[in-house]
Amino acid sequence: AAVLSVSMNGSDDVTDDNVLLATMINKSAPQTKVTFNDFNTYINSMNGGDFYSYSGSLTTPTCDEIVRWIVVKDPVSVPKAQLEVFSAAFVGVEGYNTGNAREVQAVNSRDIWWKVQAEA
Repeated sequence: AAVLSVSMNGSDDVTDDNVLLATMINKSAPQTKVTFNDFNTYINSMNGGDFYSYSGSLTTPTCDEIVRWIVVKDPVSVPKAQLEVFSAAFVGVEGYNTGNAREVQAVNSRDIWWKVQAEA
């Protein structure tokens, strides 16, 4: 399993809908699996495509260490209105926006990879 972590900033200056955010809005239910078929194109479109990757765990109980985390290095600007629609879908959902269920873990012998987009 993989988790894609993307920090998003709402901006009035961005007018084109974010493809991944639009896909999640259409699912509009917490804990819903989202299949995204054009991952490479999407990740490379975000601020140059730089990201970190490591083997880790789920942040919700049972916190199993079964996940490949992909963390986009820089926040992505998305239309403010689109981000508000996405956030509104989770208002009143138990456990939403209450933080991680697991404390930060030591790196131990875990490898953390940093992928940097090659300069053209």
